[in-house]
Amino acid sequence: MSIHFIHPKKSVNSAFLKIPVSVENMERFSASLVNLCKNRNPERDEEYHKGEIWKFLRGIFEPDYSVQVKRPIDLAIFNGNDTNAKPAVIIEVKSPTNAAEMFSASKPNVKSLQELVYYFMLEFIRFGNREIKYLAITNFDEWFFFDVKDFVRYFASKSNPVYEQFQKFEANQMSGNKTSDFYNDIARPAIDDFLKTCDINVVRFSLADVAIQAHDNDDKRVIASDSEAIHSGSSAKAGVNGEKQLLPLYKFLSPETLLAKPFANDSNSLNKNFYTELLHIIGLEEVKDGGKKVICRKKPGSRDKASLLESAIYQLEMDIPDEAKCESMALRLCITWVNRLLFLKLVESQILMYQKGDAAYRFMSIDKIANFDELNIFFFKVLGKKIETRDKEILERYPNVPYLNSSLFEPTEDEDKLKIRGIPDAPMEIFNRTVLKDERGKRAKGTMHNLEYIFKFLDAYDFASDARGGVTSTSKTLINASVLGLIFEKINGYKDGSFFTPGFITDYMARDVLERCVVQKFNETKNWDCKNLDDVSGKIDDVEEANKIVDDIRIADIAVGSGHFLVSALNRILAIKSQLNIFRDVHGKRIKRMDLELKVDNDELSVVDDEGEPFEYKPGNPSRGAVPRKKEHHRKLPFRRGFEPELREHLPFAFVD
Repeated sequence: MSIHFIHPKKSVNSAFLKIPVSVENMERFSASLVNLCKNRNPERDEEYHKGEIWKFLRGIFEPDYSVQVKRPIDLAIFNGNDTNAKPAVIIEVKSPTNAAEMFSASKPNVKSLQELVYYFMLEFIRFGNREIKYLAITNFDEWFFFDVKDFVRYFASKSNPVYEQFQKFEANQMSGNKTSDFYNDIARPAIDDFLKTCDINVVRFSLADVAIQAHDNDDKRVIASDSEAIHSGSSAKAGVNGEKQLLPLYKFLSPETLLAKPFANDSNSLNKNFYTELLHIIGLEEVKDGGKKVICRKKPGSRDKASLLESAIYQLEMDIPDEAKCESMALRLCITWVNRLLFLKLVESQILMYQKGDAAYRFMSIDKIANFDELNIFFFKVLGKKIETRDKEILERYPNVPYLNSSLFEPTEDEDKLKIRGIPDAPMEIFNRTVLKDERGKRAKGTMHNLEYIFKFLDAYDFASDARGGVTSTSKTLINASVLGLIFEKINGYKDGSFFTPGFITDYMARDVLERCVVQKFNETKNWDCKNLDDVSGKIDDVEEANKIVDDIRIADIAVGSGHFLVSALNRILAIKSQLNIFRDVHGKRIKRMDLELKVDNDELSVVDDEGEPFEYKPGNPSRGAVPRKKEHHRKLPFRRGFEPELREHLPFAFVD
C-alpha cells in the first residue's frame, strides 16, 4: 500500500470542471496568487506565513464561509459563517524553511502529519464533527490535501488500537499527557501502519507549478515560472497553457470542491430562474396545493394570450369544447414543441462548439426562423428529412443544419389537430424576473413577440453540455442536459404534483444495481466467483464475448416518468464497460482505459483522455469520432420505458451525448 499524489483536477467533479469561469473571477484569483507569492519571506516565521495564507483563503471563501484559527488547529475553513459553523477543512501550517517537520513523499511520518491526525481525532471523535471534508498540510510552497474518508476509515475505527489510545490520552490515562507524547507514542506508530496498510490519494500542488505561464513565440514554447514573473512585476494573466494550470486549482480551492457545496449545473438541483421563466413562456405557473407543488395553467387575471398554452387553447377550443380536454391537449402540444426547441438549442450549441463558434452554423434565431410557420417547416421539412431529399430552397436557406433521425421530429397524433404553425406571432409580456437585458444592461421590461422571446431567452443561456470549462467573457449560465431533464421531470408531473429525482439518487440506484448485476451475470455465464468489477476485469480474455454478456442485460422501469433513471442506467453501463476495459469503437477495436476513460460524475457521462482532459470530438477525424458514434450505438440498446404509450410519446427525449 502507498501514497498516490494526484493533481487537483483529479479531485474536482468533472461536471464542475466543465463550467466556465468568468474573466473577472479568474483575474481575481490570479491576482490573489500573485499577492500570495509576493509575500513569501523565508526570513519570517510560521505565524507570518499563516497570516498570509489566511488572507488568501479569506478572499476565496468569505463572506459565506469563515476562515479562522480554532485552537489547537492552525487554520480551518468553516462550513458556514455563523457561530454554529464547524470546521470543514483543517489546515496545518509550517514555515517554508521548516523542512524537518514538513510532510513530503520521502518523509511522510513527521510532526505535521502527526499534528493533523491529532486535530482530526479531536474534531471527529471528541467533538463529533461529521462535516470535515479535507485535511491539509502546507509550508506555503507545497500543499497537500487528504480526503477525510481515508482518515475516518483508519483513525476513527473503533477496532483500531489508536482509537482507544486517543480516548485514554484525552482522559489523562496515559503515562504522557503532552501533545508531543501523543505525536511520538500514539500518532507515529499509527501513521506507520496507516501508510503500510492503506492506499491513499493525496492532492498535491506547489505554487511554482500552478503559476506556470506559457507563451508562444515564433512557434517556440517558452515556459516560465510565475514566481519569477511575479518578482519581476509581470502580470499573472495566463495564456492558454497557463489557464489550463490555474483553472483546476481555481475549481479545487472552491466551496464546491473543498466544502462539497452544490454548483450551478448540479444535476441534483434545478436552475430556478430558467425553470420559472420557461413556465411563463409556456403559460404555466407553479403553485402549492396542500403539501405539494403543482404546475398548472396561470390564473385568469395573469394569463397572456400570446403564451404558447393560451395561443394553443384559443386555436383548439372551437373543435374541442370540453375545457379540460382542450387544456390537456394544448399542454401536451406545448410540451412537445418546447421539447423540440430545447433539443435544437442543445444541437446548435454542440455544432457551434465543434465549428469554433462559426455564426454560419447558427439557426436558432429570429433571423433564420422568422415566424411559427417557418418553425413548422423547420421541424418537418428540414430536420425530419435527409439532406439529399430536402427542397432546393430549404438547402439554400439552411445549408448547415443536419438531419436528425429522431421520432421527435415526426408529427404527433395531437398535431393532427394543431401544428405549431397555427400559433400567431404576437407580443407577450416579458417575465418580471427575466434573464434578458436591455441595451443599457438593465433587466428587460415590456413586451416582445413570442417566438423572438423564446429564441432570445434560450440564447441567454449556455447549452454547450460538453463544455470544456475555460475562462469566458460571457456571463451566460450553463444549462446542461441533466438540468433540462430535471425541469421536464417536473413539467411532466404536473398532474400529480411535480417532483424530480435528484441525480445522486438515480445514479446510486443505477450503480448499485448494475454493478452487482454485471458481476452476477459474468459469474453465471463463465462459472466464476468474482466479488467485484475489478475481479471480473482481471479474468476477461474475450472482449467480444464480454460485450455480449453486458449487452444481454435488460432494464425495465415500469414506473418511468421522464426516463431519468434509464438514462442514468445507460450512462452507468457505458462506464462499467470502460471499467472492464472492454469498450470498443465502431470498428470493433478495443478502446483502452489508458487512452480514453468513460465515467459518471454528477449523473452525467463524461469521457476523458489519458491526461485527464475532457475528450474533444473533432469532425472529420476518425479516431476522434469513434467514441460519439459508439455512444450513439449504445443509445439504441433495448431499454423498456414503461406501459403508458399514449403518454410516452409526449415525454422528453433521453439526453446521453
